[in-house]
Amino acid sequence: MTIALGVIAEDGVVIAADRQETEGEHKKAQRKIDSLWAMPVGALLVSGAGNGPYIDSMTTRLQQCFGGEAWDPSDDVDEMTNKFGTSHSAFYSEAVMPFAGYQPYERPDYELLFGCSIGNAAHLLWYSHKLTVNRADGYRAVGVGASTAEALLKKFYVGRLPLKIAISLAAFVVYQVKNSVEGCGFETDVMFTQIGTPPCRVSTEAVLEMEEAFARYRLVERDELYKCIGGGFVPRNRDAKGWNKLRHDLRKPFDSFYEGFELQARKPESTPSASQASESKR
Repeated sequence: MTIALGVIAEDGVVIAADRQETEGEHKKAQRKIDSLWAMPVGALLVSGAGNGPYIDSMTTRLQQCFGGEAWDPSDDVDEMTNKFGTSHSAFYSEAVMPFAGYQPYERPDYELLFGCSIGNAAHLLWYSHKLTVNRADGYRAVGVGASTAEALLKKFYVGRLPLKIAISLAAFVVYQVKNSVEGCGFETDVMFTQIGTPPCRVSTEAVLEMEEAFARYRLVERDELYKCIGGGFVPRNRDAKGWNKLRHDLRKPFDSFYEGFELQARKPESTPSASQASESKR
């Protein structure tokens, strides 16, 4: 069981996922985002939900398609979608469809979520459903927590988000899903792509600091609701000075992350190492 989501930003693509993987009654922590840096094409991120070995196999095919000789960086979006779709439908037909007559609990299946930043300054996101691959507009989620995640994204997502803000939004939505949907949990992984640079992972420490702020944010959210409703009602035990300090403290982990993000963005580009070029989750 999984929550994985993608967000298209003005200057990149963000993929975020929880780490909980369930096998029967047992659960373990497992990273669920794969990456590929294929020069001169660009950066690719792949995640998914469902049968793990199937996702691994299909991820390898997508990486080969993205970085292979058949790939043309000048392809338009429809051509790119068709190439991904052809690779996916062939695998789905040979690996999943033979089990169509089995009981649901015996039938393997998977959903893919993948995005890229490519050389023509495009930031794109796709998802699979059964035999099809479709392009997502703005955001998409897959897994058992997808409905909850997309309800939150529909509420909070706005177009042309700066990448650093989109990262925080993705972390917030996964945090909310982990706290409300059974089968989603453990740490959150967040990765992102940009034009001309390898895929990057947000540090676990930065994500944990954000989640601590999200846990306290619900107090501010309640307060803001009562201010909006008005009528002179003030929640009990609310000290104005204390609440202002809380709001200020909530901003600290994000301000720190944004400052570091901007400093990193201003560094000269360097040749990626092998570990940066391709990162496997299993």
